[in-house]
Amino acid sequence: MPFKIRNIPAVSRVLRGCLPFVLLLCISSCFLSKRTIGYSVDPMFTSNYSKEENRLTSFGDSLFLVKASDGLPVHYFQQYNTGVCFDNKCRPLSISIYWSVTGRYLGFELPKEEFLSKTDHEPFVPEEYEFLNSLLANPDLPFADMEYHELMDQPSDAVESVDAVSGATSAMVSNIVVKGAVYTTYKLWNIVYGPTKDFIAGHTGSILTPQLIEEILMANNQEDKVWVLERFPENIEMTDSLLDIIETLIVQADFHMAYTAAHAIKGSQLRSDGIQNMLFNAYGKSNDPSIKSLIINKLGQAPFLCTEVINSSRNYIEKLNGNELVDMLNLLKKHNVTDKQTVLIVEKLLSNENIFIVNQAQKFLNQAQLSNQ
Repeated sequence: MPFKIRNIPAVSRVLRGCLPFVLLLCISSCFLSKRTIGYSVDPMFTSNYSKEENRLTSFGDSLFLVKASDGLPVHYFQQYNTGVCFDNKCRPLSISIYWSVTGRYLGFELPKEEFLSKTDHEPFVPEEYEFLNSLLANPDLPFADMEYHELMDQPSDAVESVDAVSGATSAMVSNIVVKGAVYTTYKLWNIVYGPTKDFIAGHTGSILTPQLIEEILMANNQEDKVWVLERFPENIEMTDSLLDIIETLIVQADFHMAYTAAHAIKGSQLRSDGIQNMLFNAYGKSNDPSIKSLIINKLGQAPFLCTEVINSSRNYIEKLNGNELVDMLNLLKKHNVTDKQTVLIVEKLLSNENIFIVNQAQKFLNQAQLSNQ
């Protein structure tokens, strides 16, 4: 049965001429026997990956981290030798499970001539492998909180020794298991979302570099992007390219991604002029009032405003109104920006026909006068 790759998206810069998901299970006819079975979901692409030049880091006897020739982490895989039982007769099962560097399920592969089977040892057909693969890619299935006997119409003292034999499949799981392979589905799903996934996430979080973060943020998977933004290291070097990527996410991504990207910047990092300028550039480019307000609030957490941001802010004062003007003036007041140039520009607002704008300008000028005194 040929290996099958499914749902692999188009790749941009990160490919750089390579076939990165050679990383998981490759193209079947090139690297795997026709009797090898494997299925995958969206990969997290990485650059400079060559299967022939990969490097392995071992964690124990069966978990491995695959690195590209440049040392960049590519993916993890774990080899399992376990038992799956039918009619109280068990046979060994060898399977490799793959995860992205964030701990997201990537796929599985069986050794040559190995296969998954159902009741009466009937082998899976391709459609059942595809269904199993889609189930394993779903982290929201309820299996983590279920006991074995709940899978079948069996008494609570049933043991994990049969697969759809001594009872009918429970109605609560009948649509989320491969028919005739209830326990196989349950067991593999719990492997995918068990301790190994947590270990992977923790280990990758401890080895994040600017280059790895860039690769994750430039790939196509939203889940991976959110994962790394929520774990953004406070002491990471903010390279120009990384700042550009974060700015693009804030400006062009959907609200949730933009919000997460903006909040990835920690308070201590706001001491950097480069980070402040990046945020203010994003402010100028964004068309979302909520994101613009979020950026101003984030800059309000900075210990000071850099000269470039103060100078740039003057260009906005006369153009803003409503909440955006309030946010900008509050930002300047919070950082006690009362220089002559800024005060002169705010004074111009006193002649505005909008009484709200006049009132906001007066409040700012009153505080500026007190500060200067």
